[in-house]
Amino acid sequence: MKTLVVFPSESTGWPLDLSSTGESEAFDEFGELKAGYRLQASVYDFDHDGTNELVIAAGDLATNAEIWVFSFTNVENIKKIDPFHQELAVTGQSYITLNGHELDVPYGSQGLFETYKYVDKEFLTSVK
Repeated sequence: MKTLVVFPSESTGWPLDLSSTGESEAFDEFGELKAGYRLQASVYDFDHDGTNELVIAAGDLATNAEIWVFSFTNVENIKKIDPFHQELAVTGQSYITLNGHELDVPYGSQGLFETYKYVDKEFLTSVK
């Protein structure tokens, strides 16, 4: 799976390889999106600092969902320095929901979910 992030103000893009961000049910051994999976991308400013974070989700619309969040740093030359930093990579079931500064990631079959809250440039979960 090859993803290219294109900057509107630049004449170039930055490759983003989601299949190399860790274990993923969404991609096969060749890095291709598995049959039945969908991929969505959006931006959201979790910390309201004026710079959006890149949010990418993949799922099979049934029981498997994954989400990756990347922060962006303005750099002088995006051809030499990677402007993206992976902030979060999590898996869950069914639909992951955005709730303010938080991501609710369902797991199990009892309606349980883990909440990831973006605080001081990092995602935190509650202590159980």
